[in-house]
Amino acid sequence: MGNAIRNFVERVNSKWKLGIKAHDYEVRSGDAGCVIQPKDASSVTTQAGARSAGTSMTTTTTTTIAVPPAKSVDGGVTIQQDTKWQEPQCRELTDPEGAGFMQTCLQWGNMDYQGATRRNLAVRTYASCGARAGSSIFQQISECYVSTEPYGSGSTWVWNDWSPKSTAQLNPCGTVGLSIGVGPVSASSSVNTCEKLVPARGSVPSDFRATWMGESYYAEDVRETGALIAFGIPHGGDGSITWKNGYTIQECVLPGVPSPYLPYCAV
Repeated sequence: MGNAIRNFVERVNSKWKLGIKAHDYEVRSGDAGCVIQPKDASSVTTQAGARSAGTSMTTTTTTTIAVPPAKSVDGGVTIQQDTKWQEPQCRELTDPEGAGFMQTCLQWGNMDYQGATRRNLAVRTYASCGARAGSSIFQQISECYVSTEPYGSGSTWVWNDWSPKSTAQLNPCGTVGLSIGVGPVSASSSVNTCEKLVPARGSVPSDFRATWMGESYYAEDVRETGALIAFGIPHGGDGSITWKNGYTIQECVLPGVPSPYLPYCAV
């Protein structure tokens, strides 16, 4: 049993550079074999075939937000080089099983400039997500996303810019730079994350989704996702967007034979 724990710790430290210690873990028996888990973790019952590959559940929350009122009338906009951001709106999402968490924010930005033929807006969405400490050892967070889309209007809106523009494959972690611009006005940000960041832009202005995909099993595996979008609406126009965020809980796969390993998604 000592060799099994030592091998497990070596694999985890090699893959994720977590620096966990063998003396903090122990082997516990179950109906389907054995598992390795922290010594202070709650007892679990394992059953052969109780978990299967691909079984998942996505938890989401949705809010409709009105476009902020213009602070100037037609022709009254001024030249600016940087986007003027409003205070962010933030919230936290959890699931009934307590397996994961997600904290996310949205910010409106003004990208108007002198001579613009329409009102130009920016939206910044960003989030942190991951597994919650003390949750089931048979579950991991496999993806989380933030998204926006027009609500009830938008037929006269136009795309100005969006970021990220392509899938970022990270090995294992890194920084993805985000930048948008319209006329002389620009905005920039970044996402510090791991594995993969996948953008999906719809044809309708403001329809955008940024999804982190990977593995968050330990409480230390906190991941980021985020996006910047820019679109224009007619001067004097209004409307709303739908702001969504969510994360997917993926069930782990137990080994087919009794063996002192954690579920496959953790090794």
